[in-house]
Amino acid sequence: MVASLRIFVASSSERIDTAIEIARMLTATGKRITGQSKVVDAVPWTNGTFSFSRTYIESLERELDRADFAVVVYAGDDLARVRQEDVSLPRDNVIFELGLFIGRLSRERSFFFVDHAAETRIASDLSGVKEVSFTMDGKTGGQPPSLAKACQSVVSQMLEVGERFKPGSDIRAHQQEAWHFIRAASGCWWSFQHWERDGIGFVTLTPDAAGPTLKVKGVAFAPSLPACPIAQWRSTNSVLTGSGTEWTLQFGWEGTVPGKHRYSGTSRYLFSALSASSILAGRGEIVETNMADFSSTYKEAELERCDDDDAKVMITNDNDARRLILERQLSRWKGW
Repeated sequence: MVASLRIFVASSSERIDTAIEIARMLTATGKRITGQSKVVDAVPWTNGTFSFSRTYIESLERELDRADFAVVVYAGDDLARVRQEDVSLPRDNVIFELGLFIGRLSRERSFFFVDHAAETRIASDLSGVKEVSFTMDGKTGGQPPSLAKACQSVVSQMLEVGERFKPGSDIRAHQQEAWHFIRAASGCWWSFQHWERDGIGFVTLTPDAAGPTLKVKGVAFAPSLPACPIAQWRSTNSVLTGSGTEWTLQFGWEGTVPGKHRYSGTSRYLFSALSASSILAGRGEIVETNMADFSSTYKEAELERCDDDDAKVMITNDNDARRLILERQLSRWKGW
């Protein structure tokens, strides 16, 4: 099933007729190419975009929340003298809107149509960006294509790019909240293990570029052997859930015990804090599977934020300094 594409068409007041015609042609072209009537829905800015209860910017942002693509009619509506030369420039608001659309939807989803007859000067910032040049009278001999042919090329490109992910305001707010937590939780942590009181884990959490979650990498040490990790592991996938100051990071992982066996499992880190920007402790629940005999074990751990200075030492090869840090942390954990 072909997704429905909504296209917002903007222009100056002087080019309303052109904007309406472009919207009509884009919609008709979408129907002709796909054979379906509602695949492309191009809406000119005159169709109730601006309401009395919202500011100009708010109205545009509300429209862009729903749009998959934007089209701006670039035309020389204003005369200006630039570097001793008389030129025709688009209206300031039209230039602003194109920048807004590119910033919100991306350059790939923003098109600017330029009437060849208007001899419009294009801003140098757009140098190298291919405009949609057209002629209104349909003459194509040695000229840019007619508006109809230009619309056909644009719709074909839009159909290839496809529908945009358009989360609602509640989803965007939660994504923002999750990102704040990810930034606050990123860094190094100590993992104090209930099942191995003579061992201590050093865990690193980093933002996952693939989604709003965290990657996990861990190393377990015994203070007597600071240069030789007794185990190491890393996440293979993860999911972050929660809100406010209560978050849960669930992840699958794989690891090794040097010279012994591989193991894997699932873990859950539970974080609770007084504020989203100050996360100092958490709790870990681990289900570990020994890949040698496929036996499973449930374990628990306490998570505490690692001091920045200690973290810098732990990622070096200074074994004496690492031993002192590990002994100090383990003694504190045991209550000595």
